[in-house]
Amino acid sequence: MKEILNTHIIKTNTLLSILLGVCAFIFFNFYYPFHVQYHELFQMFLFTPSYFFETVSEPGGMALYLGRFFVQFFYYSWAGSLIIAVLLVLLQREVAWLTKKLGCNNAFYPITFLPSIAYWILLCDENYMLSGLILLIIVLAAVIVCTTIHSRTFRVISTIVLTPILYISCSGCFWFFAVFMVLFEINYWRVKIDFRWFVMSIGSVLLIIFSPLLSKYFYQYPLENLWFGIGFYRFPKISPYGQLIVWSLVFVVSVLPRFLPKIISAKKYIIVMALQIALLIISGGYLIGNAANWNKEELMGYAHYVKMQEWDKVIVMAAKKTPTAPMSVSCLNLALAKTGVLGDNMFSYYQNGVQGLIPHFEPDFTSPLPTSEIYYQLGMINTAQRLVFEAMESIPDYQKSASCFKRLAETNLINGQYKVAAKYLRVLQHTLFYRNWATETLTYLNDEKRINTHPEWGRLRQLRYKADSLFSEDELDVMLGILFQNNKSNRMAYEYLMACTLLSKDMQKFINYYPLGKDIGYSHIPKSYQEELLFIWSLKHHPLKEKAPWPIDPQITERLLEYAPIYLQEKNAGPILKERFGDTYWYYLHFGAKKS
Repeated sequence: MKEILNTHIIKTNTLLSILLGVCAFIFFNFYYPFHVQYHELFQMFLFTPSYFFETVSEPGGMALYLGRFFVQFFYYSWAGSLIIAVLLVLLQREVAWLTKKLGCNNAFYPITFLPSIAYWILLCDENYMLSGLILLIIVLAAVIVCTTIHSRTFRVISTIVLTPILYISCSGCFWFFAVFMVLFEINYWRVKIDFRWFVMSIGSVLLIIFSPLLSKYFYQYPLENLWFGIGFYRFPKISPYGQLIVWSLVFVVSVLPRFLPKIISAKKYIIVMALQIALLIISGGYLIGNAANWNKEELMGYAHYVKMQEWDKVIVMAAKKTPTAPMSVSCLNLALAKTGVLGDNMFSYYQNGVQGLIPHFEPDFTSPLPTSEIYYQLGMINTAQRLVFEAMESIPDYQKSASCFKRLAETNLINGQYKVAAKYLRVLQHTLFYRNWATETLTYLNDEKRINTHPEWGRLRQLRYKADSLFSEDELDVMLGILFQNNKSNRMAYEYLMACTLLSKDMQKFINYYPLGKDIGYSHIPKSYQEELLFIWSLKHHPLKEKAPWPIDPQITERLLEYAPIYLQEKNAGPILKERFGDTYWYYLHFGAKKS
């Protein structure tokens, strides 16, 4: 009977661990996928000896190397989510092993989930790196291995030898190993205090204190970073105090068995288990839900789909929830332009001025990337290249980006800078997911005919500026006008030029630029252009007694005739008009972003 009960308990505990992994996978793959892919965007793992030795030569270098190795698989959100889920379960099982060794009753198995849930919460912050989770797993694995050594002398030797090795390979919580080994000597092996125990305890303390102090003379890092670990948070100058909470939880959960009942009846066992599981689900779900930054997840989603040129998915995202941040609005406008409906549909969505068309450059490592994609698709290759390079060089932990290398190779290829393009491509050949693309692209070097017939690179070669010019963000309409004049088949440049005048509410420039698009080949005048043209006409021919000289849709004329009296006569016209006319340029003109 006892064996059957133990088997049932083992199966239940295993099932709970699997459930943790399943929940973590579902969360990161279906609710938080862009945070997963975000990590891969800002690193470049290379399968080269130099990259290996450069990484492992730092304190905690092995954990860093393994973390970056796994993060390259975050290229696919499902693979990254699976890796995170497996690592969280592995951490939980290690903590469970420690608590069991220290005498914890199986009824308290759910408390071993606390460190994993805590690290799950940390990973909701995109700046906590996977390396921090891996180093904790490695240190606890070392504890588990060494506690299986029956010879006390060998355990002492292992502790003294492995403590500095773990510092070099894992850094951060290396001292956990020594602390746990001393703890096990007292609580599990129940040894008497003798010379060997004294050597182990004093030796561990000295190694914990002096390892970072001595390494300070070899590594150019502040002492605080050497204590907390290096490379486990994206911003090197910020100490990842959140990891201290996880480390503390591991220690607390491990020593808790000393204060918990050793024997529990079968009836109480079910009640205790049920209460713990319920508390974990409720509190864990609440804390994870609040730790997740859903606004950032949305922005990352827009940036990811733009990077992958999945324009329809951008529009689907906007249909579910209207974007309002300049970056997400600019991604939507790009998707509308690439699908040929910018002029018709742009005011069906929230617009926040010219900043929502092409945002100004910000000196960080995230926002320039989607903005660079806009310039790239327009044919402003040099500006796109500059923004990508600036973004990559601004990555806080000084890593390179395989994705940025890919785009830099493309821009140099388009510009005919083949030697520079080759440098980027040869580096990418040492990556996993960019290798085939880089090898194929190398065959294009110096082959003008193949490049010119390429569906993307050839087209952008034709659209780019033909002469040198100074770029100015403050004269965006001028830059777009010059770009369009260089190639009058550049429909996107024309539509961005017109959108620029509409969003800045500059009617005179709109009238001046509008005739430039006569030969683009529109089957009809885009809706927003019709609304602007008709509005300008109505200002001179009120109340539209004369027919406008453009082919205006009669429904648009009727809508303006309905819109005008409400706007002129109602004191609180904005909310009234929004419901019926919120998708018109007139509503944006009167109630939208302030004139810029």
